[in-house]
Amino acid sequence: MKKKNIVLIASAAAVILLSLALFFLVIRPIDERGLAYTVNDDGVTCTITGLGDCKLSKIKIPEYMDGYRVTEIGKDAFREYAKLKEITIPDSVTVMKANVFYQCGSLKKVTLSENLTTLGSAVFYGCTQLDEITLPETLKTLGVVVFRECTSLTQIVLPQGLVSMDQGTFYHCKSLKTMVLPENITTIPDYTFYGCSSLETVRFSDEVTKIGRDAFYGCSSMKKFEIPEGVTEIEPFLFAHCTALESVTMHDGITKIGERAFSACSSLESIKIPEKVTTIGYYAFAECKKLKKIELPDAVVSMDTNVFYDCTALSEVKLSASLTELPQSTFWKCTSLKEISIPVSVTKLASVLFKESGVETILYEGTVEQWNSIEKNKNWSVEMGDFQIVCSDGEAKP
Repeated sequence: MKKKNIVLIASAAAVILLSLALFFLVIRPIDERGLAYTVNDDGVTCTITGLGDCKLSKIKIPEYMDGYRVTEIGKDAFREYAKLKEITIPDSVTVMKANVFYQCGSLKKVTLSENLTTLGSAVFYGCTQLDEITLPETLKTLGVVVFRECTSLTQIVLPQGLVSMDQGTFYHCKSLKTMVLPENITTIPDYTFYGCSSLETVRFSDEVTKIGRDAFYGCSSMKKFEIPEGVTEIEPFLFAHCTALESVTMHDGITKIGERAFSACSSLESIKIPEKVTTIGYYAFAECKKLKKIELPDAVVSMDTNVFYDCTALSEVKLSASLTELPQSTFWKCTSLKEISIPVSVTKLASVLFKESGVETILYEGTVEQWNSIEKNKNWSVEMGDFQIVCSDGEAKP
């Protein structure tokens, strides 16, 4: 009798275990039905929040989950899911929150909702296999670094209805070659095309009024650029390390050139500084090794340090008649510069002005007495070769 009871108990346990296994197989499937979701406040729609028990590499998110209509893809929903290769977002979805596909390094094909209005921050950050994507015409907003490090992305068409882009949209998209910005985009945010080393052309509206700092940093395939007339400042690092840049057109409304704006533009041979520019930031033209000539308009009242550092081809310089100081290391390593004229407005010479330069003659527009009254740093002429100072009424002592 005891043995029979044991057999019955074992059989019952086996049935229970089998039932549980079948229950979880039915209730918790490994396909799209196993995706995790939360019901939204309206009680009729839901947000996909994660993989749940879905183990697929190709996912087609259903329009409904257990009767709830899918309208959002939540933050971090598929974050770092290395297995994901393809995904389709249903047309019921209008919003994709931050980091949805963050670092999904195998993701290659994405079909977005035709009713999508918002792509949150870093949605496709680090999707290194994604080479193209079609954005719906309904899209209005792109968050911060949406496509950052999408290093295989070669082309993308931004919809004309897009009204807002945030910083670093295409940061380090190294395969991107061309871009057309919609008419409604009047600001190109900071870091938008930072490190897009294959980018050759960008077209945008004449209504653009601001191009943010570092926007084209390291765009080493871009050869020419025309600043739109609504822009009044060249932001810091704007074209830094654009090593193929040969021509930049700046209109007369520009009043400021920021620090390192053109630094290491090693193919830039000439550039016209607009007449209304008043200030030039540090290292603005540093390491422009082919730059031969520069004229600073008389509106320029101040320059920061190292503006022309290591401009080894620079041989002609006209300084502004409004400058009162030549800052530290202004012409350091300008080895082709043999002669320079200093306006009488200058009352202060900072340190190592012409260090390792080729300057042999300084032409001072004032008298010897005025030259002697200039406040000079004790190291202003350090590491210069033999040179002479020619004033309007004779030579001054170095």
